[in-house]
Amino acid sequence: MLIFELAKAVESDFEPYGKRVRGGWDSSDCSCGCRHYAVLGGPLGHDWGVCMNKQSPRAGLLTFEHQGCPEFDQKVGEESEELSSPRRLPPLAEHATIKQGPNDESLWPSDLIELSKQSAYFTIILEEDLRSLEAGLGDDGFKVIPAHMLEDDDLKQQAHGSAILTKNSQAFVDDAVRYDYDVIGIEEVKDDGPEAVRRISGAIRRSHLPSRKGNCWLNIRDDGSFQLRQLV
Repeated sequence: MLIFELAKAVESDFEPYGKRVRGGWDSSDCSCGCRHYAVLGGPLGHDWGVCMNKQSPRAGLLTFEHQGCPEFDQKVGEESEELSSPRRLPPLAEHATIKQGPNDESLWPSDLIELSKQSAYFTIILEEDLRSLEAGLGDDGFKVIPAHMLEDDDLKQQAHGSAILTKNSQAFVDDAVRYDYDVIGIEEVKDDGPEAVRRISGAIRRSHLPSRKGNCWLNIRDDGSFQLRQLV
């Protein structure tokens, strides 16, 4: 029996599991560091857990990490309230320190956020040598397009309105504003297996990159923390 057959779906789950539409600021799911999400032991823990929040419609239920619920709780640092009102933050002026993790928040080093963007649709362009990440990121809900033997200039044009995932960020940052794309740098991520995909996907969602105005550079560290810089 497939584990999905055991999992109960409720209306407040994100589509396609429930009726809630993902987008905007209210798009974080269990994989984004909800402190009430208890990860299962063993290999199933990569994708599955149990909701421990009594206020959640999913309380006590076997839960796929992207089902989510309206009671998501990240327990962020004191300055984190600034993130919900980007108009109050001048570009590159204030930093928000966020400690997050699926079980123990202290496992995550501080994420540094340097500011803001807004769009519900998000596409990731993969460099040719990162094709091994395609399936995993696609399973995590992102639209992933591999770049087939393109020169950097052609890749930049193709990436208009999307994000380039690369291990050579410096080659793309300078033209990000001109061609209107984001840069996701994973130079510090040492592997390309399921755990690396989980760290990359989690950092993208926690940074709210898909919903930030302007063009941004997201640098993801090997431990899953990140630094986000606004380029405009």
